[in-house]
Amino acid sequence: MRNIQILIVIFAIFILSVFAGKVVTTQSPITSFTIMLAAIAAIVTFLKPEAGLVGLLVAMLFSPDFMVGKAAITERAVTFRASDMLIIAIGFGWMAKLAIKKEIGMVVRTPITRAIIIFSVIIILATLQGILMGTVIPYRGFLFLLKRLQYFLIFFMVINNVRTEKGVKLSTILFVIAGVIVAVIGMVQQGLYKGTEVTAGGITSMFGVGQANTLGGFLVLELLLIICLFRIYKTQKVRLLLCAAFLIVLYSLLLTYSRGSYVSFAVAIAAVSFLTKKARLAVTISAVIVIAVIMSPKEISEEISSIRGVIPGLGVSPPSWEARVEAARASIPRIMRYPLLGTGVSSIRLDAIDIQYFHEARETGLVGLGTFLFLLISIFRMGLTLLKHSEDPFIEMFGLAFLGGLIGFLVHSFASATFYTIRTMEPFWFLAGLAA
Repeated sequence: MRNIQILIVIFAIFILSVFAGKVVTTQSPITSFTIMLAAIAAIVTFLKPEAGLVGLLVAMLFSPDFMVGKAAITERAVTFRASDMLIIAIGFGWMAKLAIKKEIGMVVRTPITRAIIIFSVIIILATLQGILMGTVIPYRGFLFLLKRLQYFLIFFMVINNVRTEKGVKLSTILFVIAGVIVAVIGMVQQGLYKGTEVTAGGITSMFGVGQANTLGGFLVLELLLIICLFRIYKTQKVRLLLCAAFLIVLYSLLLTYSRGSYVSFAVAIAAVSFLTKKARLAVTISAVIVIAVIMSPKEISEEISSIRGVIPGLGVSPPSWEARVEAARASIPRIMRYPLLGTGVSSIRLDAIDIQYFHEARETGLVGLGTFLFLLISIFRMGLTLLKHSEDPFIEMFGLAFLGGLIGFLVHSFASATFYTIRTMEPFWFLAGLAA
């Protein structure tokens, strides 16, 4: 077995060397670096799958975006991320490892495997139908379909490589540390670019201009993990570090100016308190949030005050919410025209319909929406089982944070296509793999 691995690595290095010479002379420096990094990541994953997961986590949160081609106003731009290539390369390295060890069990049986397979089949069928109808450009449909299926690849990679409670703990702590770094970068961004177009709609950190809402969704997930870690660790030193991390991430969340993220965090905290029957938790966190808001700039207080306008009769409805509702309402005739499988993945711009559920119905039809909801219910049941039946306090609290994050994302999806967006879904499915 060891000799086979050595031969494969030597062969891979030889091919990589030949390929490197070709790439460096024909591609841009950034593209060359990304391709070479992906190839190295594949070899590292083959030798040490756990190291590949660390690389995967870093790539998910910190890799930049590149636009592939130009998109018309009515089309969706194809965004390429360095992590896309890294994830695929790491996936190949992992599958090669499974093949050598004769453990080809990529699709592991989990509480949500069936729902994943059904949903995958439906979105593939919807996209193929869209290509035949002319509502989906083939290459665009393939790329966006690949992105959605990529989330499930992350899920199965994590399951196959993190098989112990120790692995779950280490992966969770690394995730939290990476998230705090993302939050710090966002705060630095606010200090350097305040008043410019970079932070006009809120900080975005590494997520790209205009992605404040997406960053907010990720930070909600990060905050829930920190809260649950605080309930596990009792030592003063660790709790002080977690308190500092919480305040950093909370302030970064406020700086996103994302009303959808504010509401989703509030609902997630209420859900976590209900699931644990700990009213004191909600009261304590609410007090901290109120103090943070009071000490925040006036713009943040105004954003929070405007949330009540979403409810008829309580104030002026925010223009962004009105636009979301109008886009959803306008999509209904189109949904009814293609009720079963919709118009296909990538047939409309991602920001054309911000409300996830209407977006899903438009692209994959009522069948796609139904299977999507079935997938969400299956994920919820998986998290609930982890919370109720785990004997390890850490795993129990992790299940609680994961459930709270899921509930927060369900609410956040009324302000953004949260379960579609790469920056929120890659981390979410990474955690889902740990929860499974």
